[in-house]
Amino acid sequence: MKKFFEFTKKLLKSEDGLLEIIVVGVLIVFVALKLVNPTKNLGQTLSDSFDKINQTISNQLSQITQ
Repeated sequence: MKKFFEFTKKLLKSEDGLLEIIVVGVLIVFVALKLVNPTKNLGQTLSDSFDKINQTISNQLSQITQ
């Protein structure tokens, strides 16, 4: 961990190193945002599936009680 901090300090002192850190940070943000979207789609799919199951059960229960 100590070597990592030394390396980071060295990069921050040079302009090229600072640019590299900024570029890597931006790439990490874009990757994180790209990974969030499939998670939202998965959640929506699960929600739709549970709604469909609940509707089917509700229809069957109404038929039984009639």
